[in-house]
This record gives sequence, C-alpha cells and structure tokens, in this order.
Amino acid sequence: MRTQDQHPVATERPSAWTTAKVFLGLASQPATVWRGIKIALIVTPVLTLINQFGAIVHHNFGAEFFLKLALTACVPFLVSVTSSTLANMAANRD
Repeated sequence: MRTQDQHPVATERPSAWTTAKVFLGLASQPATVWRGIKIALIVTPVLTLINQFGAIVHHNFGAEFFLKLALTACVPFLVSVTSSTLANMAANRD
C-alpha cells in the first residue's frame, strides 16, 4: 500500500510536435516505405476484386474506377507504414 508521502514519479512526455516529427522521420525511412509498397502490391488486387467486382465484370473502366483503385491502394500502404512506424517508436521507447 502507498502512504500519503509516496507519489508516483512523473515522467516528462514529449510534445505533440516532437512526436509528430519522430513519427514522420521513421515513416519516411526507405525500409518502411518499401514495406508499405510491397504490402499494397499484395493487398490492393484483393481489395479491388472485392470492392470493384461489378465494374471489372462489366468492363466499366472509367475515371471513377481508377480513382477508386488509387484510393484502394492507399489503404494498405498507409496501414502498413503507420503500424511499422508505431512499432519502431515503441521499440525505441523501451
């Protein structure tokens, strides 16, 4: 049990700006970017088939299709880069 004289040790947290700079620095490392690209190249065709099956079957390849394809590719790329960067930040914190 803690007595009234015992206080938890306060640790100083970095500012949000410092955290953002560290995050962007780690996220822009070539290994992290390449990992995101590789994941996107694997996952994007699967997501495109799921989300755009009707357009593919009916050969409906207009501007809307390619915009959705580009946005679909961004999702696995950003998820991969974000998760890799957060894992690197956690590893560096320990």
